[in-house]
Amino acid sequence: MSNKTKILIKKIKRVAFRRVPYGILSWRYFLTEKNKMVKQHQACFMSIWKSRSGVLWYLIIFLNFGRWYLFSGWLDIFRLLNKCGKKLSKKHQVSRTRQCIQLFVLVYGHTIPAKFYYLYRLYQIPEVKWLSFVYTHELPYWHELLSPNRKAQSLSVLANKAAFSQLLSKLKLPTVKTYSILAPYQFDEKILFSKRDLFIKPKIGSRMENCYRLKYINSHDKYMLTKLANQTVETGKISNAIHLTGKEFIGKELIGKEIYQSACQQEMLIQPLLYNHQAIFELVNNKEIATVRVVTKCLDEQVVVLFAVFEVPLLTKNSHFSVYDIDCQTGLLKNISNCLTDNDCSIDGQRLPGWNTIVELARKAHTAFIDIRYIGWDFAVATDGVKLLEGNFNWSVVPHMVTIDINNEFCY
Repeated sequence: MSNKTKILIKKIKRVAFRRVPYGILSWRYFLTEKNKMVKQHQACFMSIWKSRSGVLWYLIIFLNFGRWYLFSGWLDIFRLLNKCGKKLSKKHQVSRTRQCIQLFVLVYGHTIPAKFYYLYRLYQIPEVKWLSFVYTHELPYWHELLSPNRKAQSLSVLANKAAFSQLLSKLKLPTVKTYSILAPYQFDEKILFSKRDLFIKPKIGSRMENCYRLKYINSHDKYMLTKLANQTVETGKISNAIHLTGKEFIGKELIGKEIYQSACQQEMLIQPLLYNHQAIFELVNNKEIATVRVVTKCLDEQVVVLFAVFEVPLLTKNSHFSVYDIDCQTGLLKNISNCLTDNDCSIDGQRLPGWNTIVELARKAHTAFIDIRYIGWDFAVATDGVKLLEGNFNWSVVPHMVTIDINNEFCY
């Protein structure tokens, strides 16, 4: 069997047997009268079929949904009901029988994974409003649908961290300084081991894959490298896109080998490791950098802030993040009420330091990408001020859907 055949078979297995469906197939698509959000979900579902052509792709989609209906859906309901059912019943007085029925409707009536029943608090709203939310398993098709006039050049700049940083410099927007770029098969020991804390990330990438945090321990005159990776949202707690993999490297030899191997695969950027501004530290009592995700909408060259959340790292071995909603008008923080969260309520009602600056920077940055309707911006209020970290086309919807007011009608 040739290498090409092996690669093709591997791709088919990964695509066809993934644990969740490719999109939402809802019974509401067949109604004569549908609201805007239902129509958008339906259009997103149809775009899955149009994204690629050929009998093989259609077969993969059929296998994916068939596996969900016959096996994965039942297992998903059982697993989540067993894990979260008792806690929800005790905290919100939602009986296990009601949960079971609603989970069945969610999983089989809309092909939505069961975790979103608990994560998005769907038990508190009628079924007719369940499609008012956006779900991760229909990304990136959802973002592509909402930005039909996007240009390849804009997407390339957002994905390329070095090009993005250069653009911000031209716009005179504050970003993180890049000390050096490690080219494949190159290693700069002087820059890496310079007795300072560093953040190392791929030149092109997303969702913190293959990123590293290098800390210099002055008292012991040694270095410790921690690898970061993407983490999907679990049902036990709300967590952001970053967690510690548990892979730690101590000593110059091991650290150098690890970074060299990563640099052999693609170019790596070396930047300073950021820490919270004193005002943020006093708010969250944590020096590890907290991030602000702001989603802006550009329509007819007018930019408005649509959502905003504040993500604070928790000092636990699982490195979960507490997620707080931000009032886009006032910058006030709001604790979310969810049976799966353990947020610190002490910052509820506090105003986020630097909020006005963040809004101004987000609006200005989006004017350079007017062909993209929605962009998620990551900010940090670091020791030397507000920094724009990156812009994302395929931004995560979970933090914003979790913090949204479920009593209001939501629509893009």
